[in-house]
Amino acid sequence: MQSLIYKALYNNISFAFVGEIAAKLSPLVTYWAVAKFLSPQDFGVYSTFLIIVAGCALIWEGGFAKAVIKLEDGKGLVASNAFILNQGLALILGFWLLISPDFFSSFFLGSANFTFEMQLAAVYVVLSSLASIPICLLQKEAKFGKIAIIRLSVATVPVLVTVPLVILFDLKHLALIYGLLTAQLIQLLMLAKMSKWRPGLVLSKSISLKLFRFAKWVLLSSFAAWIFAWGDSIFVVRLLTLEDLGLFRMASHLVLMGYFLVFSPIIPLMYSRLVKFENYSDGSLVQFLTVISFGVGLFIAVSFSVFAPLVINLINSDAWMELSSLIVLASLTQVVPYIFVFMGEFYRAAGMPKIEALQRLGSVLALFTFFILCSATTLETFMEQRLILTFITGFLELTCIFFLLKNIPIYTLIGLMVAIVFITLHVFYDVQIFIFFIPILVVTIIIIKNFRKLGFLLN
Repeated sequence: MQSLIYKALYNNISFAFVGEIAAKLSPLVTYWAVAKFLSPQDFGVYSTFLIIVAGCALIWEGGFAKAVIKLEDGKGLVASNAFILNQGLALILGFWLLISPDFFSSFFLGSANFTFEMQLAAVYVVLSSLASIPICLLQKEAKFGKIAIIRLSVATVPVLVTVPLVILFDLKHLALIYGLLTAQLIQLLMLAKMSKWRPGLVLSKSISLKLFRFAKWVLLSSFAAWIFAWGDSIFVVRLLTLEDLGLFRMASHLVLMGYFLVFSPIIPLMYSRLVKFENYSDGSLVQFLTVISFGVGLFIAVSFSVFAPLVINLINSDAWMELSSLIVLASLTQVVPYIFVFMGEFYRAAGMPKIEALQRLGSVLALFTFFILCSATTLETFMEQRLILTFITGFLELTCIFFLLKNIPIYTLIGLMVAIVFITLHVFYDVQIFIFFIPILVVTIIIIKNFRKLGFLLN
């Protein structure tokens, strides 16, 4: 009986993973299919649309939805209260977007010519809020198979809708927005069909207060994550141009997808193994976790740097030729954050989430300081300065590990310094990227020396 339960759980999680992969790949396939017909400015307008709706959605997806998963007791009262609160906030935000499109268009896009796009964002905000609670209830009930079916179905919609609208009707960035709206509507209809839960219309003051108390900390963390995900884009669109934003988001999205496809299957495995570990004060474990993530991240960056020009040439459009060098910078910028991708799992497994929170807070402060002091006048200069900041924060986070855990990932620190030398030579002096294989070789040797730790992870 127990083996059947484990098998069902494994199948559900596998389905969920496939669904998440499809959801992540869908935008990439859509962008690639229409990139030849759209300009970077079109992608800039669409990216701004995403910034706004993502900022609104963090309230229900990051706050009340997580509260429902934690607090719902099966009676449906918590979910109903969260649904009502979500809808109230969504209607307020949506109404604000509807009556003040000029303000949002001018603030985010530097022009009042995109008011219709802001009104479409209001529609998306309401549709998104309607779907958030049913999805989190399916997650709470471990109905990952149903979630995967929804994800897989919805993932095909943007491609099927956007590509014909771009090629046949020349709708440019509006085609991307219509595809996203259609996908959201179909997701909502599928949830209504698959989920047995229906919201009640009773609002409890005590339950609402409990939801707000729980959600405020989750919202704070979600806001920090939103700043990390979209802060650079907001800076680019405010101080540079829509064309720059389109180039920046396309480069960043391609790179982040590469890292996601490599690391997302490993992270759950890492946590499940780390919780079984007994000696969290063992310095060699921290050493191994940082070195292996650094080595894998550096290899991904090198791969992007080597193959980016070949891939961009396939688009066969002069408007995107600049994207090649930007992908190199974007891929190198992600190397340092991924040094610590396993350390988050380590902190949670060891019962030390406070350390992760302190490190994240420090990174947010560094990012805000950078935005204040940044003097970039071109996109490439901005990304070069952002790359330098990333390595500075990397050193600071390694220093935090030293003071908080009383051991220093010395091999990672050495590898980081070696990588900085070669990255500087490549970015500023155009030295060939293939010399990156030197630090990768060093990191590989270190990983082999620590191979005994790998046995613990694979047992």
